[in-house]
Amino acid sequence: MGAAGIALASLVSALVSLVCILVYFFQRARVYHLGRFRFSLKLCIQGILNGSSEFIGEMSTGIAMFAYNFVIMKKFGADGVTAFTIVGYVSYLFSMVIVGFGQGSSPLISFCYGAEEKTLAADIRKRTNRYVFLAGMVVVLVMVSLSEPYSRIFVQHESVQTMIRTGMIIFITSFFFSGINSITSFYFTATGRAFASAVISFSRGFIVLLLCIFTLPFLFGMTGVWMAAPVTEAVTLGITGVFLYQETRGIEKRRGIKGSKGRL
Repeated sequence: MGAAGIALASLVSALVSLVCILVYFFQRARVYHLGRFRFSLKLCIQGILNGSSEFIGEMSTGIAMFAYNFVIMKKFGADGVTAFTIVGYVSYLFSMVIVGFGQGSSPLISFCYGAEEKTLAADIRKRTNRYVFLAGMVVVLVMVSLSEPYSRIFVQHESVQTMIRTGMIIFITSFFFSGINSITSFYFTATGRAFASAVISFSRGFIVLLLCIFTLPFLFGMTGVWMAAPVTEAVTLGITGVFLYQETRGIEKRRGIKGSKGRL
């Protein structure tokens, strides 16, 4: 069916997910149920604003891929696009692992934060960050060890295989940072801090990433293409660190206030 088959496959997968959700709600759910509700414009706006970072993340994927393909095709041709696509398979799979951790931890973080257990919410974020960091280390070690056989799975062209092996080592170093950035963005969304979450997503999905895509390849050649993701994530990690530092200071101040009240 060509391109139409790809579109149909996406539609079918979404419908299957919807059917599974509806079956659960109508037949198996014990706590959550579909029911009547009153529309609240204020709540709707808050939800849209708080979910803006996830919207940015979804949008940035397509825009970033277009930008990557545009630059690579213009400067390095079809071989470069092929090599980048094959390396990108690993990135896509790892991003799904990150999303799984993020979506799994978000309800716990949100529940604790809403119950005024902000320290516990922060501890869940830290623990989840450790998990995704370890997952990133495992993926990096595995792919560095298997980069040569991995490159032979998809193509037989020696020059493309060389680009894949070289690019894999540089590109996947972004896994050390991307998990922490993503989980922290999930955390800020779960705690209602839409601005911090949106800034992190906007940085790693648009501003810094597009700046790297349109500059580094022209400065360092194909190596610059592989450098775009690690540089973006490293810069974003600095931004993430600023927001986390501000939050830590806020938690410490609240602890001090509560402690002084207790002594009084």
